[in-house]
Amino acid sequence: MKNMRLARCLAAAAVLLLALAGCAEVSETVPQEVSAAFKDGQKLYVLTSALNLRQCPSTDCRILRVLKHGDIVLSTGDRRGWSKVETAAGGVRGWVATRYLGADPNQAPPPVKRASEPPPLPKEQWGAPGGAPPPVKEQYGK
Repeated sequence: MKNMRLARCLAAAAVLLLALAGCAEVSETVPQEVSAAFKDGQKLYVLTSALNLRQCPSTDCRILRVLKHGDIVLSTGDRRGWSKVETAAGGVRGWVATRYLGADPNQAPPPVKRASEPPPLPKEQWGAPGGAPPPVKEQYGK
């Protein structure tokens, strides 16, 4: 009877160890509650050399951390070009610009937007060089 109990306890312990061994593929840096979401394809990679993780979805918000190219994040929501994410290493939560995230770490980063020059004023607002300005139309009656 005593041997039977011992055998059952050993069998239960073996089953428990095997169940826990199946979880070994999840990185130790990923919190357990997040690991299931990473397996479901929510994992994204930072595509640019430096990406600001911010407290809220605006460039006016405080920078919590600077993420590096190839860092893994879990996207938990989107808002107007911003993604709410949690970092795989450290579990820090914040907002990043969505355009700098991708499903493949080897994906090319998006092109950098350069500040463009303002468009030229319409020609009718300019007078002839050295000449008088164009006549002004009366818009209001007398």
